[in-house]
Amino acid sequence: MSNKLCRPRWASQRNTTYKTEGDKLAQVANILGFELFDWQRLVADVGLEIDEKGQYLRRTVCAQVGRQNGKSKLIETRIAYELLQPRRHVAYTAQDRNMAKNKWEEHLLSFKSSTKFWKRVARVSRVNGSEKIYMKNGSTYGIVTPNDKGARGLSLNLMVIDEALTHPLSLIANLQPTLATKKNGQLWILSNAGRPGESELLEHYRELKLYVCQNNMNSYLGFAQLSSLPLLLPDQEFF
Repeated sequence: MSNKLCRPRWASQRNTTYKTEGDKLAQVANILGFELFDWQRLVADVGLEIDEKGQYLRRTVCAQVGRQNGKSKLIETRIAYELLQPRRHVAYTAQDRNMAKNKWEEHLLSFKSSTKFWKRVARVSRVNGSEKIYMKNGSTYGIVTPNDKGARGLSLNLMVIDEALTHPLSLIANLQPTLATKKNGQLWILSNAGRPGESELLEHYRELKLYVCQNNMNSYLGFAQLSSLPLLLPDQEFF
């Protein structure tokens, strides 16, 4: 797979007046044994822009990318970056709990393969329903069931929704409150392309960002589309 940047069909612009932690995410990728593709770095640079107080400019980061292009590695790296910071709490969900658990296990294997990362892990719980990675710095990483009860009572710094094309918009109402008590919490939403009219959550964020771009509005949402799904504005790109 080429590391050359494939220009997104449209994406949130990088605001160079602000610093970004994208370089730090790239360093974590190196710790895990690989280099970010250019599109992954672009999403990281935009999604991890920070203001003068060190707070993320974008509370929600959404990326739509074709299959077999590195989406899972970007997720894995973003989670690892959060875990390397002290007292951070991360959760992941996918199509259902079984798929989320399978991906959690894949992330665990990848973390184990990195000596630099694994030496920072205190212990791992595989108890059914309570799967969690505990870091020596007090950070944790678990999974949640994508329903109205799966994240109840959690207080998170990072919530990752994978395969957004499979989820209803109501999932956001169930998961977003988990970030409410964290000043610098982020929601990351990633997906392959969904079928028009059948991907409620993904289409909501795509259309929201299109509206923001059309009207030159500031936004706490970062969005990048790198797949070939037709857009509402087929002749217009935002980059």
